[in-house]
Amino acid sequence: MNSNFKDGPLVTVGLTTRNRVHLLRQALDSLLNQTHRNIELIVSDNGSTDNTKEMASAYAERDRRIHYMRHSGTMSGLDNLAFTVKEARGKYFMWAADDDLWEPLFIEKLVEALEKNPEYASAMSSYYERRVGNDKEEIILCTHDYTNLSNRELFKMYMRARKRPIFLFALYRTSIRKKMEIPHCFNGIYLFLAEAALAGRAYSVPMPLFTWLNDLRPTQVRHAGHPYAKAQLTKFAITKYILLVPARLLKSSVIPWYRKLLIFGPWLSRIWHYKRKIFREFLIRGGGKQS
Repeated sequence: MNSNFKDGPLVTVGLTTRNRVHLLRQALDSLLNQTHRNIELIVSDNGSTDNTKEMASAYAERDRRIHYMRHSGTMSGLDNLAFTVKEARGKYFMWAADDDLWEPLFIEKLVEALEKNPEYASAMSSYYERRVGNDKEEIILCTHDYTNLSNRELFKMYMRARKRPIFLFALYRTSIRKKMEIPHCFNGIYLFLAEAALAGRAYSVPMPLFTWLNDLRPTQVRHAGHPYAKAQLTKFAITKYILLVPARLLKSSVIPWYRKLLIFGPWLSRIWHYKRKIFREFLIRGGGKQS
């Protein structure tokens, strides 16, 4: 693949941000420095009160690939992400957090993987996990090998919610990604990834081309008042999640009907796994502090 072409498939990058101007510049620079040049970069600002507007607008004036959009600040982070997906025009879509970094070959190598393997719905590279918080910082090389996993194996893995949800940052076929949203619920990210697993297989690129900032503080501390953080504390959070799994996946338009038969075994296993917590929710009339 020619790394300097402009007529390759258009890739939409949805970058959501709010009051992170001190980190946003590095994120923008690493995305604009991609060897795959044919990108549209949607910067969706959820009502920042710092200098994000001035800085992002200046970048947009210099590079026509940037589309800066500012909102009132009343939407949730997940709704902001959904907005960028709705606006996407590219053949492929990826979400970008404002505190992460991408090597120049990141998009090129992922596009190459999906172009050569049309049966795959997403692709993601190995990555460095930069762990911060609790008065320490460390960088760890993380690898994954999902390329040979079946849809059923991927689905079971995400239903267990034990692996890092790194494929949230993967490159997706936009035709699939537009039909999927991350629900505002307990384990919502994993439910999204479970749906993606049944929609199409996941390709692992072994090169470490991504740096993920992982803040080790609890969600409720990092994002106090955030709707997703509140979802972890709502009454009957786990019970609602267990009921939502089949309701959402059986109605999904991106999962072929015959793969929907794969839902029930792992789902029943999750019910058994959470049985005590579900019982506790009813025992104390909803719980509200499950994890």
